[in-house]
Amino acid sequence: MSDQTTVWVVGKVLGNDSSHWELMGVMAMEAEAIAACRTTKYYIGPAVLGELLPDQRVPWPGAYYPRLQKPPAMPPPDTIEMGTGQ
Repeated sequence: MSDQTTVWVVGKVLGNDSSHWELMGVMAMEAEAIAACRTTKYYIGPAVLGELLPDQRVPWPGAYYPRLQKPPAMPPPDTIEMGTGQ
């Protein structure tokens, strides 16, 4: 990997509609992000600082729900799409 800084986004799905979510934090390490997940509605995913993402939905490689799933193998992308919570 290059000298890019990866952080871990922690989000929480609101209600039963996974298209609504709330940012709960940004952690330096995956273990910190996992520890921040209080319920099964919390998910985590890696993000590179300074990386601009496209406007359309794209797969979010490495994103998962720690209380429901094991960490995905990298690559292939997880089914969670960036910016949608789905």
